[in-house]
Amino acid sequence: MAIRDTNGNLVLILERVRPARLQRACRRLLQTEISVGEISFEIGYENLSSFNNHFRIGMEEIANVVAEQR
Repeated sequence: MAIRDTNGNLVLILERVRPARLQRACRRLLQTEISVGEISFEIGYENLSSFNNHFRIGMEEIANVVAEQR
């Protein structure tokens, strides 16, 4: 499903909510001892590889490296 942005361009809804999901994952990685895999599933990813790719691109960090900063 898609929506139009302020410029009239079609944008997938997932693209709009992804940044908030990744920020939530980042907070969980820093504040809990939960594994990267569990957090990825918790925020709605079914595929860990997909989560890791989106996290790396969106947060400009590697999820495992963020988790090690706890």
